[in-house]
Amino acid sequence: MLICKSFFFIALSTITLFACHKGDDKDAVYWGEATANKNNTPWVAKPYAVYVPFLYGNKDTFGINVEWFDDQGSRREILSFFRLSYKKGLYKVNLHNVTRQIYDITASYGTVQSGGDVQGDDYDLDTLANNTLEIVDFNKAKHEMTIKFDAAFVIKTRRVATSPERVVFKDGYVKTRVYNP
Repeated sequence: MLICKSFFFIALSTITLFACHKGDDKDAVYWGEATANKNNTPWVAKPYAVYVPFLYGNKDTFGINVEWFDDQGSRREILSFFRLSYKKGLYKVNLHNVTRQIYDITASYGTVQSGGDVQGDDYDLDTLANNTLEIVDFNKAKHEMTIKFDAAFVIKTRRVATSPERVVFKDGYVKTRVYNP
């Protein structure tokens, strides 16, 4: 049930953001850049961020999705950070749990199959790893933010036999704009 709630939030955010843009340009929702070393391999993805006060009870709190697309343009991975704010600093990243009413920064990671619309593997944050997120810079007037992160995840639900047991993001960097301020 928790998996469904997490992916429901991600899907709802994506649908909401796509619905706010005119035309069929799915890239219109993404803004900025996102890079990391994923399991020691360069990883480049598309970021976006959205305010979600109804989830967090704080109008200045938002989430960031970083999505990786394959060569055919299908979404295949979603890395999400929740409960961020415009406060510079280095933060510990905690296991994502949609039922907890806390205000810690949390993260989730999962894969997507079948043209980008079927849930793939689901991973939990590796709570034994040093998972951090640093809010490096922000421009509240423009709603832009730069973060750095390191996060490791362990497989929770395997749907693809060849998926790795552990996914480690190192030297992560995201610069994006927060929508729906």
